[in-house]
Amino acid sequence: MNQEKDVMELIFRLSRMLRRRPEPQGEAQHPPRSVMRILRLLEKNETMRSGDVAKALDVRAGSVTTTLSKMEENDLIDRERDSSDSRIVNLSLTEKGKETLMKSRRAFEGRRKQINEALTEEERSQFIAIGEKLIAFLGDDS
Repeated sequence: MNQEKDVMELIFRLSRMLRRRPEPQGEAQHPPRSVMRILRLLEKNETMRSGDVAKALDVRAGSVTTTLSKMEENDLIDRERDSSDSRIVNLSLTEKGKETLMKSRRAFEGRRKQINEALTEEERSQFIAIGEKLIAFLGDDS
């Protein structure tokens, strides 16, 4: 194998491992990334319409509708008809949705701490420098 393939494989492996992190025993399963993206978006905007969510996330409206239905079933969001135009349905976070975001942030911070503690200060600096170099090379468009 050449060096470039090794780097790519390592990046993919790290990415998969971070996404598939095991939940501590007794903890509920972490919601899918699509759900978390919508929760964060609704937290930032308080209320939105499903079409605006799809546009903001750059995904098909049908995909968002399916995810929103599951989120409503799980009591993460509320759907309410607009008082001035009954054709418009506004989305907002429920208390359970807000709690899910808080739990996710706590878990993320715990994971961040674990990862940072697994490396020395020098290793962290090197990893960050290499990561930033790759991001610049690949053209970060976020």
